[in-house]
Amino acid sequence: MVERELALSRKPLVLLNPDGFYDDLLRFMERMVKERFKSVGLRKLFGVASTVDEVWPLWAQPETFVADKLWDSSDE
Repeated sequence: MVERELALSRKPLVLLNPDGFYDDLLRFMERMVKERFKSVGLRKLFGVASTVDEVWPLWAQPETFVADKLWDSSDE
């Protein structure tokens, strides 16, 4: 996850959230965005699937994630 956020990797990430196990973590991440601790790009850092069958489409076509300019090293 950190590699993708720092623009070191473009590989897709999918969080498997069976039975809402990680709902509290997802709410925490939303709160970080709401309170401007993290940028809105955090929402596109990874997909969330409830079942294994939902993982594959998210993995095959992930949302485009653009790292914050602070971390973007592609211009170097």
